[in-house]
Amino acid sequence: PTARPDEVVGLVCHKIIAAVEEHGLQEARSLLQDWLVVLCSKYNIAISRGKGSRSIDSTFAKMPSLATIPTLVFAILRSPLLCPAIASMDLGARLRQALTRFHPSTALVLACPTMTGWASLDDSEPVALPLIEESVFGSAHTILILDALVDVTVFYTHGAREIHFPPPASSGIASYIKKLQSDRAVVPKVRYIRQGDQGTDEFLAWMIENPIVGADESHWAGASALGLQGFVDFIREESMALLEDGAV
Repeated sequence: PTARPDEVVGLVCHKIIAAVEEHGLQEARSLLQDWLVVLCSKYNIAISRGKGSRSIDSTFAKMPSLATIPTLVFAILRSPLLCPAIASMDLGARLRQALTRFHPSTALVLACPTMTGWASLDDSEPVALPLIEESVFGSAHTILILDALVDVTVFYTHGAREIHFPPPASSGIASYIKKLQSDRAVVPKVRYIRQGDQGTDEFLAWMIENPIVGADESHWAGASALGLQGFVDFIREESMALLEDGAV
């Protein structure tokens, strides 16, 4: 059998939201991270059964249907859903409440937004970009669209100084956003921001795949402060320790 990772993590996320209400934010974060460690450990037991392998795979490379789960869990841990730093606690509470109204596969976009890069207002082939600062400062795409389900941000980088702001109603970007709005039960709020103007810091805070500079073990983000690759490495080490202790 196969599993859709967005639905799996979405269902887990719903349970974590309940844990926030019962146990608090930090405990909910720990529960989600522990769940991933246990899942990774059981996966490694399954793929190495009878082979005696000591190597640990925390990327779920041999089960493609699960391969995006570490990234999705990482995104949830760094998102406003479980994070007091990216946005106010009020926003986190609002998003957690909104999450209960959506199907898990759709609601996950609240925690793990998508970002596309546009070379022009009428770019026919926008490119999916990772949530890293290099996508903002080092990309050839001058306009970025961050889609967080109930909020959509159109971000003009410095490279878009000469491009009409905001996008004209006849542009490809305007048509793209109109379709996003028409396809959703809750119409997303759309914001237009120029790099350097108010809202820039909030937009950059969504570049969650980067490590948090200066973070130590006591940081609120825990292992997710290490950035995506550091987090995946941490899950591998924790899974190895769990297997060595025979706790799975």
